[in-house]
Amino acid sequence: MTFAPLRFALFLAGIFVVLAGIILAPGSLKLTGHEGDTIHSLDIAYRLAAGARPHVDVMTPLGMLAFLPLQLFLERGFGPGMSFLMGQTAVALVLLPGIWWVGMSRLTGWLRLFYGAGMVILAMALIFG
Repeated sequence: MTFAPLRFALFLAGIFVVLAGIILAPGSLKLTGHEGDTIHSLDIAYRLAAGARPHVDVMTPLGMLAFLPLQLFLERGFGPGMSFLMGQTAVALVLLPGIWWVGMSRLTGWLRLFYGAGMVILAMALIFG
């Protein structure tokens, strides 16, 4: 019996927990660029949280899933900065099973670990705009 699936899952979970701890630490959101895109994203998320309908009341080339994580946390009373950070953390959490599956079914050895770490880091890297 091999423990590779469990070890890979624990490896991904460990990277996720460390990055989530860093990301969700107070004062970890610093806007250093793309302020206009950030304001635009917040405007759309606030409108959707107030009941606006995408592509009817709010025009954007992006789909509903682009703003859903931000909107969900805004609706629950979190501030805009924490909503951005919690949204990206939630998206990364949803992607973890898929990352695990691809790593286990298609890769072996160190390549699996590099892929898993890279995908978790990529999912948790906040890019404004």
